[in-house]
Amino acid sequence: MVKTFKLTKVLCLVLAAVLLAFSLTACGGAESTTLEGAKIKVGTSGLFGPFSYFDADGKLIGYDIDLLNKLQEMLGFEYEGGTIQDMEYSALTTSLTT
Repeated sequence: MVKTFKLTKVLCLVLAAVLLAFSLTACGGAESTTLEGAKIKVGTSGLFGPFSYFDADGKLIGYDIDLLNKLQEMLGFEYEGGTIQDMEYSALTTSLTT
């Protein structure tokens, strides 16, 4: 019984290692994906800290804002209107669709 458990454990570890190796093969591609020149509409209500909220100067900050700015830096897109739009939550869905 103990041998069967050890064999099963070893097979599971080997299988996990093989799956990990196959899943990482797509990560090392030579081509990079960019959105250079693309304009993207982004909006938030700014009411859900720490994700997006206004600081004392009225500037949008938070985790979501930091993530969006890093993605913009990495992918090269621009915000439509030059900035992230802040508006009431109920208006976000209809305002951001094209």
